[in-house]
Amino acid sequence: MSDRPEPVDLRERRRLQTRADIRDSAVELVRANGFGNVTIEQICARAGVSQRTYFNYFPTKESAIAAGPPPLPHRLVGEFVAAGPAAWSTVFHELVMLLSHHLEDAPAREHLAAMLEIAASTPAVHATLLSALHSQERDLADMVAQRCGARPDDE
Repeated sequence: MSDRPEPVDLRERRRLQTRADIRDSAVELVRANGFGNVTIEQICARAGVSQRTYFNYFPTKESAIAAGPPPLPHRLVGEFVAAGPAAWSTVFHELVMLLSHHLEDAPAREHLAAMLEIAASTPAVHATLLSALHSQERDLADMVAQRCGARPDDE
């Protein structure tokens, strides 16, 4: 595995930008107006996307607000797993490098603070955030387990 990320093509950059625009619009509107006073239609208008596009990225209003970085691309997961077993320090280093490059597309610190603020006062967003974090944890455990020939629930 290389320590350098491959360049992202134009289509993928647009996809990531659309996802970020929807996410940011949702958080900004909810912070300004309250969760119950914001509709998906308003988020779409603010982000400049159709409802169909919105639902291609997020299934609910809560999921747009609680959105972290996009999932790791299958190609990168495949490359990580295909590298095969190695010392734990090597696997850990390569996982950290993969995630650090991928997190370049993560929400900004201000967005994360706003998302946590909304989650603290909105049980539905809080539950969605916890579910998303749990899912990401499971995905990472599965990746490492596949690479190391272990089970995901192994320590």
